[in-house]
Amino acid sequence: MSRAIVFSTLLIRSGRGASVQSPRLARALRCAARGSDAFGLRAMACFAALLVLLFFAIPAQADEIEPEPEIEAAPIVQSAPEPAPEPEPEPEPEPEPERVETSGIEDEGFARDGFYVGVNMAGSWYTDVKQEVKDSLTALGYSFPLEIEKPLGLGVRAGYRFLPHLAAEAQLLWFSKATVEVDVIANKLDAYKVETLTFTGNLKAYLLTGRVQPFLLAGVGVMHLNGDDKVGFGLRTSGDAFVARLGGGLDFYVNEKFGFVADGSYLLPTGQLDKFKQVVWSVGLQYRF
Repeated sequence: MSRAIVFSTLLIRSGRGASVQSPRLARALRCAARGSDAFGLRAMACFAALLVLLFFAIPAQADEIEPEPEIEAAPIVQSAPEPAPEPEPEPEPEPEPERVETSGIEDEGFARDGFYVGVNMAGSWYTDVKQEVKDSLTALGYSFPLEIEKPLGLGVRAGYRFLPHLAAEAQLLWFSKATVEVDVIANKLDAYKVETLTFTGNLKAYLLTGRVQPFLLAGVGVMHLNGDDKVGFGLRTSGDAFVARLGGGLDFYVNEKFGFVADGSYLLPTGQLDKFKQVVWSVGLQYRF
């Protein structure tokens, strides 16, 4: 189309610029120019109509095309981190039962099995020696006032506690010489001296097992006597005999190892020494293994 328009224009310009000898040719050229203009207008109209159709047809087709469904992305589920394992709690130590240290409640620490040893100081008095000397003086026809010293002594003991309420022990007790004095006309005369050594095996029964432990004891053994008859009253100067011991006492513990012991007992010799009965008291220290 554009080529025809250009060609017609060239022909018109060439006809105007040159001398045209033939009027027919001039008319022909003008008709061709007008025909080419009409053809160009029709072509342009067709092109415009095509554009209008395309403008309305393309959106309609676009509406008919269903959009593809959007694929929703699956939500990303973040797994929670696994919790760290909790450390196992350490077992709590069982609390030790409170130890009530009273004399009325049992305490295994003070009443446990085991050996013990002790040492003590002692004192005594003879219940019948004074009367024995007096009887001897009476037999000789004399009657004088008498006095007798109370001897002092030392003792040791060793034992084993095999039950909370029961123990067995061996006890050795020595007493220095006790002097019997006779008052003869304002003069004191040493008439008799006596010394004893006693060994007994004792059984002790504890009434309580706390810090303070009262006990009863009983034992048997041997007594050795050494006497000195200075005046010649005919009193015994030596001898051995079986002896029994009856008594009781008290243990007091400072701790589970150390304690004090105090006791009192009655020594009952037999046979030839039956006149030398003694009341004995002692205090001392004791150690528990």
